[in-house]
Amino acid sequence: MIIISTILLIIDIIVVIVGAVNLAGGWDTNPEHKTWYQWSLIGGSIGVVVYSLAICGAISYNLLPFLLVVPWVIVDAVMGVLAYNEYDYQEYANEGNQGGYIAGIIAVVIWALFVLYIYITFAAEVKSGMMSKETYYTRELQSCCCV
Repeated sequence: MIIISTILLIIDIIVVIVGAVNLAGGWDTNPEHKTWYQWSLIGGSIGVVVYSLAICGAISYNLLPFLLVVPWVIVDAVMGVLAYNEYDYQEYANEGNQGGYIAGIIAVVIWALFVLYIYITFAAEVKSGMMSKETYYTRELQSCCCV
């Protein structure tokens, strides 16, 4: 859980940097892309906060941060599909490649479901008492590291 949160945190940090640089007139100066960079900057910033809280929650076995993570993953996936629809649909339509467009949307949905599964499973295990500070060293570490 910490690994996936860290990966998502790094991705959102990169998204924030790219959005900020391009809004400041950096690499991509196409004015049509300005709205996309604004939304990526906002979404990436929210993601940085949410995934940082998820890491803290996982380390402390606290379920409170997961009340933010699960809805954010859903909102982020919806934003991803909408952005994909807005910015990539015309490109694929002009090339006659509807399969690539549909595959992109399916990839966003599958990724969101994968991430949701990880977070929901972790929260369920913490809530049931299966995963806790006390059980980690006796069960989880042993199964993970063959101790």
